[in-house]
Amino acid sequence: MEVGDQTYGVDPVVAAHGVGSLALWFLGHLDQAHAWARDGIAYAEASRRPHSLASALIHATILESICGDADAAARHAARSEKVSADHAIANFGPMSRVFAGAARAVHGDAEGGLAEMSAALEEHRSVVGSHITDIMLALIATAYGQARQWDAGLRQVEAGIALTEETLEHVYAAELWRVKGELLLGKARTATKRTAAIDSLADAAQQCFRRALKIARSQEARSLELRSAMSLVRLSSWRGGSPRARTLLRSLVASFTDGFDTKDLRDAQTLLNGPE
Repeated sequence: MEVGDQTYGVDPVVAAHGVGSLALWFLGHLDQAHAWARDGIAYAEASRRPHSLASALIHATILESICGDADAAARHAARSEKVSADHAIANFGPMSRVFAGAARAVHGDAEGGLAEMSAALEEHRSVVGSHITDIMLALIATAYGQARQWDAGLRQVEAGIALTEETLEHVYAAELWRVKGELLLGKARTATKRTAAIDSLADAAQQCFRRALKIARSQEARSLELRSAMSLVRLSSWRGGSPRARTLLRSLVASFTDGFDTKDLRDAQTLLNGPE
């Protein structure tokens, strides 16, 4: 929509590149996902429309965050926040700060990152609503896990799971269940001694990983399927080892045709090269 010489909203081409880049990542086309994100930013820069540029940058931020590249996510988030502040764009500023906080937590400052994410999430909800809060809650829960605050992380991930069940925000449902399993497993692994309660936590973690795998398969989200398989291998290794999880992971790794330098595929190969 145009009023005088001022254009509002995101250019459809930019929106298509941003959403398309995320869809390609979920489907397992990793290099194509990054190419689409770069093309979206380039198109937005050429258009000289701040709202479109902020959108392209925030989509690239989300992509790098879910790929596990905290440095790239932080760079895009900082730029998106600046464009939003300079042009009074309300919706993308809080999003940028959530992902900037997540990158901060990955770099070792879990306390500072969590404080930044929590404040930005509240602002995001007041301005935008529930849109992409499933991804944000997964990142916050993961940061609590990095700080070994298992129960706080579980409360956040449960809120995210509830959101997927109450709304149409289903895109990160598999990852939320996987993160829940990782928090339960982390709680079990840090216990002082093995007890029936610890084994129960591990059983619950396994159920979460299997549910995550099932959801990812139903959505054809190969990248999330890969992560769920990695979690199952880690759990299996902690419990004594099982060839089934490794076989599954090996077949999933073999199904990828690009993106071999991305964090998940590097981590998967490390797991497969490790002890049985």
